[in-house]
Amino acid sequence: MRRRAGYLFPRDPYWLQARFPAVCAGCGAHIAPGQDAFFYPNSRTLFCNADGCGQQEARNLAAAMQDEAFARGGYG
Repeated sequence: MRRRAGYLFPRDPYWLQARFPAVCAGCGAHIAPGQDAFFYPNSRTLFCNADGCGQQEARNLAAAMQDEAFARGGYG
């Protein structure tokens, strides 16, 4: 399995291009194939990039990862 840069574990959320029509879990907007979306593999939910839902989710994930790294004694 190929690891995505910046992610620690294979089931971490990540950005992708939608392959099928979907609905944003945050705002309910339609996500067309080819649009960028933030994907949570465990719950199989997508967040759109159009209204900033995915941007906020990505920031929340980055903050949580940084908090965990700090708690383990590291800074990054």
